[in-house]
Amino acid sequence: MSSIKLRAISQDGIIIVKALIKHPMETGLRLTRQTGDPIPAHHIVTLLVHHEDQLVLDTDWGPGISANPWLSFRFLGGKVGERVSLTWIDTVGHREVRETRIK
Repeated sequence: MSSIKLRAISQDGIIIVKALIKHPMETGLRLTRQTGDPIPAHHIVTLLVHHEDQLVLDTDWGPGISANPWLSFRFLGGKVGERVSLTWIDTVGHREVRETRIK
């Protein structure tokens, strides 16, 4: 099951993209309660969104983003039925991709 919920809606020629990503987004600064050892950093560092094969959003994220981040943005040029995909890559090398069609 994907950790990304992704929606893209056309509204008056503007494409509205909304995403909810299930991810712990650990900063590397917190300590475990039991031992006091640091919890290793584990957060998204790169997030990309493509419309068809065109990059429409390229972000670099860091440890300041909250757990289970929510993202919303708009772009011009999409049409109903076209593909939108979101890809994230985190500090431990995990990568996930989710694709949807514009409604």
